[in-house]
Amino acid sequence: PYYLWAIEGEAELESKLPLQASGLGVVWTDDLRPYQLRKVRILNGAHTLMTPISLLHGISEVRPALEDAELGAFVRDAVKLEIIPSLASEMEPSVTMAYAADVFER
Repeated sequence: PYYLWAIEGEAELESKLPLQASGLGVVWTDDLRPYQLRKVRILNGAHTLMTPISLLHGISEVRPALEDAELGAFVRDAVKLEIIPSLASEMEPSVTMAYAADVFER
């Protein structure tokens, strides 16, 4: 249920290749950079941040790390207060917050 297919191309291509109409999570865009930055900073950044701390605390999987009261709060706060603001020039904060919520949900 969680995926995004960002395709660099004119929105008119949807009429030739109706991916959105078929219910797929497709975004037609003229610039992939904001989507790539959002993914790398939020998803990869959160994983990179939590990995060494989790391992030092004997936690080897993502779900238990995020369910840990202190570690989970630390990672969520870092994404909200540090990473999302770094993306403000690329995407609206509400869009990046929604993406972050999806990432943490899965």
